[in-house]
Amino acid sequence: MPHADFRTLEREERFQNPPKDKSAFPLLQNAVAPHIGSFNALTDGPDGGLLNIAVKDIGAKTIFDSTDEERLGNKLKIWVESVSLAKPSVASTDRLSVNRKTFPSECRERMTTYRAKLVLNVAWTINDGEQHNMIREAGQIPIMVKTNRCHLEKLSPEQLVQAKEESDELGGYFIVNGIEKLIRMLIVQRRNHPMALIRPSFGNRGASYSKFGIQIRCVRPDQTSQTNVLHYLNDGNVTFRFSWRKNEYLVLVMMILKALVETHRS
Repeated sequence: MPHADFRTLEREERFQNPPKDKSAFPLLQNAVAPHIGSFNALTDGPDGGLLNIAVKDIGAKTIFDSTDEERLGNKLKIWVESVSLAKPSVASTDRLSVNRKTFPSECRERMTTYRAKLVLNVAWTINDGEQHNMIREAGQIPIMVKTNRCHLEKLSPEQLVQAKEESDELGGYFIVNGIEKLIRMLIVQRRNHPMALIRPSFGNRGASYSKFGIQIRCVRPDQTSQTNVLHYLNDGNVTFRFSWRKNEYLVLVMMILKALVETHRS
């Protein structure tokens, strides 16, 4: 009969004396690395992370203090200069002046959310004059355990035990109202790659619609995506289907092509 080795003494020794340098299970940490890396990309990377890329895509908003089309009045131009994400902590109040760190174990015990402040650097100008800035909080968002915004990120197994965590805490999940919650990753269509489809449901959109189409998932620099579809009709035409502000539109491709052609008035 094959011999079964449970390594009981080894596991007992590791439990009583956790390693002081690194985890004893690097393969398990590699399995969770995609989750942690996806959250870290919000604040790390080129241009200050995906959050800063997203606010740049929003751009500036211009507001006038008059509704008169002939005289618009004073102009206020406002935009978000940058965005940052703090680490979980208890904010100072009138009675409590110490900004204390919040750890995941405390959130589990108190049935609270492991979250941190989202801080915006808002800039504005009046009549294209001098630029002014102010710091404003935009609420709080949950923080993934063991990410770059978590207090457990670089702790050794021994330090994790002192923080009331497991010696081999992997992270990659959130704590919401004291409950550990995991966002499941899904397999999606390859970005910016057209894919020809034969889908019978396409024909249900109208009498002239066929089952043939081409679908593409377009991705912006901030990693948000938009799925567009070209529908082939039985009369030889092609329609372009897209969504804008939660509304779906169908436009003839020939009309779009004509709109993209430069024309000059004589």
